[in-house]
Amino acid sequence: MPSQSPIEQIDSRSYADRHLIWNFTVLAMDCCFFWAGLVFFDPNIVLPTFLDGMNSPNWIVGLARLLQILGLTLPGLVAAHRMHGGTRHKTYLLTVCGIGRLGLFTVPWVISLFAHRYPQLVIAWFLVFWTIFWISNGLAAVPWFDIVGKSIPARIRGRFFGVIQLVGGSMAIGATNLAGKILRTPGAEFAHTFAFLAMLWWGGTLLSEIALCLIREPEGEPTKLSIRPPFAIFVRDALPRLRKSPRAVRLILIRLSLDGLSMAAPFYVLYARHTLHVSANLIALYLFVQSVGKLTIGLISGMIADKYGPIMGLRVIAGGIAVIPILALAAGNINPIFLFGSFFLLGAAQDGMWALISNALMESVDPEDRPFTIGTANWLIAPGSLYAVLGGVISDQFGYRTAFCAALITGFIGFELARRTPGIMPATPLP
Repeated sequence: MPSQSPIEQIDSRSYADRHLIWNFTVLAMDCCFFWAGLVFFDPNIVLPTFLDGMNSPNWIVGLARLLQILGLTLPGLVAAHRMHGGTRHKTYLLTVCGIGRLGLFTVPWVISLFAHRYPQLVIAWFLVFWTIFWISNGLAAVPWFDIVGKSIPARIRGRFFGVIQLVGGSMAIGATNLAGKILRTPGAEFAHTFAFLAMLWWGGTLLSEIALCLIREPEGEPTKLSIRPPFAIFVRDALPRLRKSPRAVRLILIRLSLDGLSMAAPFYVLYARHTLHVSANLIALYLFVQSVGKLTIGLISGMIADKYGPIMGLRVIAGGIAVIPILALAAGNINPIFLFGSFFLLGAAQDGMWALISNALMESVDPEDRPFTIGTANWLIAPGSLYAVLGGVISDQFGYRTAFCAALITGFIGFELARRTPGIMPATPLP
């Protein structure tokens, strides 16, 4: 397939410019609905509380995070291979998202009906559809970022991700208040409480799918090689092709280091419950503080990315990630109030890291190489999924504080890598 002619490129840019506000809005709302829905089964707070209530050991909590990260990362190259040579990917995006969200609909019913009588069945069922859900999102990430790259110009991409975190954080706060009321409802049955939360989670993903349907996708730049190679060759050529972009390799190493926060992330709330002996009311407040962190930091990091480049914003987020376990350790040794700081930064860091590294990757490669680079990057950060299981094993064998110390080491390494990475000059700002 030949590259676009100059006239076709102008037409594509013109189409993207005409629908910039529309696509900015619906793409942002897709993320905001998705994240607001996920609050109801938040992987850092609600999910560990659910699994703990089902008498699951810590390694099961770590396994859930492992499956989440593997689902998000391993399918990247599969999606990039599937998209090779194409210029429009909306249909594929809607299909893979729909599969995962359809399966998620079964989870609340199974929890409601069988949690008391067959807890092991419920845990197995949940983990299966939890995995399918995240695999579908892993397959969707590559086309989604490609559509963002075509629809949102680089000069405002930082603000786009910042608005997602600002609006998404605001919606998450509303969802947090509702989730907190549900968790604190006196006399409510465990199964009905978490089944209702799971149904609200599915409702958020449904609204996200509707937003995706409204995208007006511009024509993309076709790849230089029109024939799709066999998948084995596509994988074999991944590393040699990626080495042509040293900055992308550096960003992947930073992401692998900073992902070490997942070694401790699911266990802060269990530490609060079992070591600090906090109440259910305080757990709901942790969820609120985490949402406030997302709301507060998102727009700031986006503005930093647009003014000083995404690497500068990434350094700020990396510093916050390194501080999270320090505050958790201080909560046990000095005052439990420090744990609020951990949850605040956790909310800011996870989405901020995703947005800033993705932004930096998109600015580090040519448009036609974007799907391949994002897919390969996601594939290469898959080993980071082992952090969660390692964190579960460490917590079971040596205690939560040891897991926090391990997360501190990886966070500091990631911060140092980010600090020493040359910046990317921001694109020309809007007049």
